Amino acid sequence: MMRTRTATVEKKQVEWTPDIGEEGDGVASRSVEDLQRLRKAASSSASKVQGMVKKRQAKLETRRQVASGLHEAAEYAEERHQRRSLEEFMRRLEEKAPDVIERKMARSDIDALRRSGWPESLSVESDYAGVSVENGMPTVDNMIDIMDMVLERLKTDEEDRGFKAVLHVKFALSIACRFLDALRKLPTVVHVSTALTPRLTIVGDIHGQFKDLIHIFSHNGLPSFDNPYVFNGDFVDRGPHSVEVLVLIMGFALADPYSIYVNRGNHEDFAVGMLYGLVAELEAKYGDPRLRQVLEACFSYLPIAHVVDHNVFVVHGGLTDKLGTLDDLKAIDRGLHPSLSTPHIKMSGTKQQQQQQRLKKRGVKKKAPSKHEILKDLLWSDPSDRGDPLDLECVPNDHRGQGVLWPAGLTKLWLVKHDFGVMIRSHQCKDDGFEICHGGKCLTLFSASNYYGDSDNDGAIVVLSRSDARILTYRTVSVAPVAQSVARLEREGLDRVENALLDHRQELITAFKKLDPLSRGIIHCDAWAKVMNDVVEMKLPWTHLAHKFVKPLDDGTVCYTPLLRRLEHAFHHEESLNKEALTLHESLYRRRHQLTLLFHFLDTDSNGVLDRAALERGCALLNRMNGDDPFHAADVNKFLKELDLDGDGTISFAEFAERLTRRP
Repeated sequence: MMRTRTATVEKKQVEWTPDIGEEGDGVASRSVEDLQRLRKAASSSASKVQGMVKKRQAKLETRRQVASGLHEAAEYAEERHQRRSLEEFMRRLEEKAPDVIERKMARSDIDALRRSGWPESLSVESDYAGVSVENGMPTVDNMIDIMDMVLERLKTDEEDRGFKAVLHVKFALSIACRFLDALRKLPTVVHVSTALTPRLTIVGDIHGQFKDLIHIFSHNGLPSFDNPYVFNGDFVDRGPHSVEVLVLIMGFALADPYSIYVNRGNHEDFAVGMLYGLVAELEAKYGDPRLRQVLEACFSYLPIAHVVDHNVFVVHGGLTDKLGTLDDLKAIDRGLHPSLSTPHIKMSGTKQQQQQQRLKKRGVKKKAPSKHEILKDLLWSDPSDRGDPLDLECVPNDHRGQGVLWPAGLTKLWLVKHDFGVMIRSHQCKDDGFEICHGGKCLTLFSASNYYGDSDNDGAIVVLSRSDARILTYRTVSVAPVAQSVARLEREGLDRVENALLDHRQELITAFKKLDPLSRGIIHCDAWAKVMNDVVEMKLPWTHLAHKFVKPLDDGTVCYTPLLRRLEHAFHHEESLNKEALTLHESLYRRRHQLTLLFHFLDTDSNGVLDRAALERGCALLNRMNGDDPFHAADVNKFLKELDLDGDGTISFAEFAERLTRRP
């Protein structure tokens, strides 16, 4: 069920009416004074009950908000760690091994393959019983059949990896290739109108939550020319059904032109997808390297923004003071930026380098913001709560480690400059599925319900028409009792934060030793909270949460050794591990982002598998990048033993990702 939300919320009035019996109905007669005393007592009891209920509800709500804050802090900490790791890796790679970048960036020519009749030339097994896409062009009926088959498989708890039984890789490739053709024809900023349609629906982050997407289509109607949708990015990663969501969005967009419009989000990026689920899911469900290559190209050609009725500006992340006008954004060749989460690789012969050379010849010294930085900001940024209308300056988005925080003054300037009324962005989970800020001019829209767990947040969509805009909210799963859901959300949030601490275990040990030179395992609670704030860079109420992580003592100190023991134990995946194996586990985990990107560069044929020779090249490459010789040929045996989970002598990306991101 979907609910229409307005700016005001009507509170239900609860009346307590004591049941006073009449004389002769078996209830003893009472005087007026008795009745008055009974009414007063009943009213007092009712007030006490109401007070207790409200107090309990307020306490649960406070716990829920703190728990949601834990999840958000852990998520942002992971993003910061990812950015730093990837930037360091790419910087060293560009300095020490630029030839590796050149070879990887020389993509296989998908267009040449298609001219030879691929993927239509691929064969389909005779026993295939899934959806068939005739001539490579999907129909609406094809998409409905896919939805029905996936839903049926979910009901029977069939293995998710069987999606290729629903849609053969040949047909998935055909849909992706034709979707790429359509994207290449689109501008960076797409203008759409509701003049010929009764309404247009904006959808925020879906994050691979297939049930949310089906819920939206079931209650708001399937995509069509008369019922178009704008998907505002982040429809993949984190959730378990990114592939199914992708197929439906691409398929409907092809089956009924002008029924679906798509913006790029920060997760439509394979450097991000390698860390948050999409690449591993593609490997598990299809295992075809060509599909990954086509989808990577699709992501780079997704439009950055949409403008509805020359009134509503729609972008995934937000604004940046690096961008002057909408025309400046339209002039950016977005296809040159396949990844916006890693530093831009300046390849010889690219348009960007040629432009830089022209500027240098003309004597232009001032370094203007790069197009890469502008696009990254538009996909990664968040609104700040600074409300000064004259404040137009953005500040770094330290919470995420990427993008900026832009003020209300910049929102107003952007809208006035382009004669827009409002802007809609996504990118942030909100309790109600939406949030309005910057004087009512900026709407955050998040469509993945229960993002952090049951009873956590609504999903929301916006339905625009010529006359109004309605916000519809929903949840797609049955909700457990509030106290139970809050306890679960809190427990999972604490686990996520403690997992995030694994990246900083060594730094925490060093910081605690400075404060505790005698190694008693005890420091003052305020000092412990400061260490956590400084080292982990999570802005959490650490003093308030101390009892969840360490053992508080009566004199205001805490015993921190239980926390360090738990963090060390996290790397003991087996009972009998020596110190050397423990160090290897921790090293692999701490470098998981860099190693994941390394896998991408070593997998030269993009088949998702590394053999011994590739691992040897990887060790040699790491030695070149680090300027020393930390890895030797013997280490390859250790890596194979550690990462080759099925013992076939090779390492698939699924094995790689499973081992590096495995949580205790």
